[in-house]
Amino acid sequence: MIESVVLEDFPNLARKYKKFVIGLSGGQDSVAILHALKELKSTDIENSNFLVEAVHVNHGLQKHATEFQQFCQGLCSKLQIKLHIEYITKDEEGKKELGIEAFARRERYLAYSRILNAEDCLVLGHHAEDQVETFLLQWIRGSGINGLSCMTRFTQKTVRGKRFSVWRPFLHLTKDSIKRYLVDNRLNWVDDPTNLCNKFDRNKIRNVILPEILSIRKGGMKGMLRSIDNVREAKHLIDRKMKQLFRNVVYSDCDFLMQNEFLNVTICGIKLLKESDSVICELIRFWLSCAGLIAPPSTRLKEFVRQLRRAARAARPELIIKGEIDSYKMLSFKGRLWLEKK
Repeated sequence: MIESVVLEDFPNLARKYKKFVIGLSGGQDSVAILHALKELKSTDIENSNFLVEAVHVNHGLQKHATEFQQFCQGLCSKLQIKLHIEYITKDEEGKKELGIEAFARRERYLAYSRILNAEDCLVLGHHAEDQVETFLLQWIRGSGINGLSCMTRFTQKTVRGKRFSVWRPFLHLTKDSIKRYLVDNRLNWVDDPTNLCNKFDRNKIRNVILPEILSIRKGGMKGMLRSIDNVREAKHLIDRKMKQLFRNVVYSDCDFLMQNEFLNVTICGIKLLKESDSVICELIRFWLSCAGLIAPPSTRLKEFVRQLRRAARAARPELIIKGEIDSYKMLSFKGRLWLEKK
């Protein structure tokens, strides 16, 4: 099962990337993808002109962090895979501002960006349950279609000017199928004890809510994954329309593959305000998503649009935007809109 899932994408990816770097936590999913890629490199001689490496991020957030690192070092030594160790610096203010989970995610991607470049592919082991957990979290938070479309199998990431690709081959595999692969191949892994602590929203969904939902109907996991795919397809159709409209309101041509260009474009406010409020909000969401930023709640977006419509020529409406790494503000002055780093 795992081998066929990996092979579904791999021939094309092996011709495109020189290096595959697995985000290795030591848990079941990352150990499985590490072993599967190592086996693929050993057996598929035709497509083996690539490197397999791993990166372990030591968050230093719990007493077991050193044990996790040592396990990953031992595993990579056994498999003869180069392992990068990255450490997260202490930032108590950042943890308070973002929360532990968002802070750890931000720091992981900063760590990844230090060792990856455009010729590399970061491989993450997110599986089906992770995808459904993300959907439920986004739903509870009141997210729109961007949030509810969840994680994608393949995407581009830009972190402080460093651009690299991200591949998640396990998104439609259950954790049970991953565990069977580990047992069949006599592989060990480490369990993070904090995953059992239900004071964190994701853990409570994973340990309490999701098992209860899945008990309602047989095949519920496949059904929920299909719904997420449907949401993502709807998002894709909306994005195609927004891309056309965006070209009409931006002052110059924009490379839609480059996040950095979206951070630096200027929008014609006069053309933008010819659209309805709902379309303007969707265009701003599209703009921010392409720039790698997180759109603010609908209420704040609608208020910003209201200010744009009522602003005198000398007024400067402003919208504060939080990104995964840096924060920005959207400014409007004399009929132009642009983004500035805070």
